[in-house]
Amino acid sequence: MMKFPHSPRVFRPLNLRVLWPAARQILPPRPIRCYSTERPAPSHTDFYKTFGRPIAKVLLIAMFTYQLLYLGWTKLEHNDVKKIRGDEVSKLEEQVKELRAQKKL
Repeated sequence: MMKFPHSPRVFRPLNLRVLWPAARQILPPRPIRCYSTERPAPSHTDFYKTFGRPIAKVLLIAMFTYQLLYLGWTKLEHNDVKKIRGDEVSKLEEQVKELRAQKKL
């Protein structure tokens, strides 16, 4: 087994508070770290636990309503275009009949 010449302490950051006493006044105090297995739940999770389903329900209903209105609108638009084209075809057929009648004379 190979031993490393340096101990793991070499790689730790220097503690300025111990080396330089004036650093206590300059540097803010370090927060206490708790190494427990349980972490406190983030505050936004309570919001989504409470309002997640209603928000999803409203969004789904809104999307469904939008799709329904969109399909209705496209159906009406399709019917309108169909009527306009039908009128144009009937007009052209009338012109063809008139031209044939003039040609026979």
